[in-house]
Amino acid sequence: MKQRFFLKIILFLFLLLFSSLLISPVFSEESTEDPNKKYGELQNEIEELTRKLEETRSKKVTLANQIAFMDNQISLTTLRIQ
Repeated sequence: MKQRFFLKIILFLFLLLFSSLLISPVFSEESTEDPNKKYGELQNEIEELTRKLEETRSKKVTLANQIAFMDNQISLTTLRIQ
């Protein structure tokens, strides 16, 4: 009877320790940059990538252009997420 009790306690402690290892705190990035300046820079990059996408669409479709188009789409999406 005592043996089962100790096994339950050991199992509980093990699970508690294991679950605490899975949980990690999340720290936010502190930025000293002006948010309006960063927003403006991101908007400029978005406009430039949008222009590049339009240029790539108008060119003859080749494998290299398709890859360039996808790269620009990925970059544009990344900027929009930020």
